[in-house]
Amino acid sequence: MSSYLDKIRSEICNIQSIKEKYLSLLEQERQLNKDYEKKVHEEEQINTRFNNEYYDLKEIQRELYRYNTGIDNDKTKFVERKHNKRLFLLGLSFYLIPTCIGFVLHSFISFPSILVPLISMITCLSTVGLDCIFNYRKCCKRYSDNFENLESTKSVRKEIKNLKDKENELQDKYDITTKEQRKAQLAVQDAEKKLKLLRETINLFRINSFEKIIGCKTLEDETELKLNK
Repeated sequence: MSSYLDKIRSEICNIQSIKEKYLSLLEQERQLNKDYEKKVHEEEQINTRFNNEYYDLKEIQRELYRYNTGIDNDKTKFVERKHNKRLFLLGLSFYLIPTCIGFVLHSFISFPSILVPLISMITCLSTVGLDCIFNYRKCCKRYSDNFENLESTKSVRKEIKNLKDKENELQDKYDITTKEQRKAQLAVQDAEKKLKLLRETINLFRINSFEKIIGCKTLEDETELKLNK
């Protein structure tokens, strides 16, 4: 009788031990699941911040591109307009001056009148051509400097500088958030793996505990148990 009671008492203790371990595993699962949900929430927050910073950065870059493209186009038009005006006045001067001299000389010297506009045209084209060859870069540099000294240009350049500073600031924040996003993704993946492994352990523990309680640990034991009934 004493032996039977000891056996019952041992089985009860064994069941209690299994129960305590099972409850401990469930508590671990609860904590891991809570930690997993926390990391998922943190990842979602970082992703939201990442998306906002990405679109803010792209908007600044688009605005900066519009300003740069606009002022570059205005500068090109300004330089071309100034240079074309110079060539026009230069060519006109070297056409009219020889023409006037030619007609004055024609009053004293007899030569075909057709030579006057012809010589003037040759003089005009030669002067314009030589000016383009030797003075083009110098003129473009001077007109570019004139454009940069305009108050409107200085105002736009100041705005571009502010946008560039803002772009650099957003780029730094974006780079930091990108690293945080990658770190958060790895943390979620790690927590998910741990939770999955623990749940597999719990399932295996349930199976083993059930088999241990009923007294059959293998398929052969289960078959023998049925045959003995």
